[in-house]
Amino acid sequence: MTEANKQNIPCPFIRALVATSYIQADVEPVQRLAELIGEAAGGSRANKTKVRILSVGIAAIANGLDPMKIGKTYMDGLKIPELRGGPLDKRGVNSRIIDQNGSFDPEQYERLKTFAKEFSTADGKELGIGLKEIKIMMDQNAERAPSKRSVDRMLMEGEWPVLLQVMQKGEGDDAYLSLDELRILFADRRLPARVEERIARFRLS
Repeated sequence: MTEANKQNIPCPFIRALVATSYIQADVEPVQRLAELIGEAAGGSRANKTKVRILSVGIAAIANGLDPMKIGKTYMDGLKIPELRGGPLDKRGVNSRIIDQNGSFDPEQYERLKTFAKEFSTADGKELGIGLKEIKIMMDQNAERAPSKRSVDRMLMEGEWPVLLQVMQKGEGDDAYLSLDELRILFADRRLPARVEERIARFRLS
């Protein structure tokens, strides 16, 4: 996989995992990927299991919705280069922070800030988006889409809410995604240090 293709992956989390050598850039076993994401989410064993099951379902359909294609993906692995243009690539319907060429769009990141609010931290306050803000954002993303496909709004539930489970700061109703960490994820293809610590054993040699 060329560096350009590594860049042009529509999912920011998968893009960061490839860039930081936690998963293969070409084909990644679905079960291994799901286990990694479950560990990245941290928390209780039940929470990790929940995230793993959800991740298996999402990964299995990422290369195609045909039943035979789903089975092949599950058995042979997720083809990372085929995520762009696949069923989960909403072609600009989502946040658009990563454009169709795989580039970071600072204007769309600034738009993300309009949904943010201040969350309390040990050091003071931090801008972030919790589940309530995420749902408002996803609704508005769906509204501004040129094509009103209901499936796109449904597919969003497997992205930002899952990202919240993996990268959250705070707990319960106060859980949120840090705006600063999201910028690093989208622009620099890097994960928070606490997430990398949870998945250190998965780093490829």
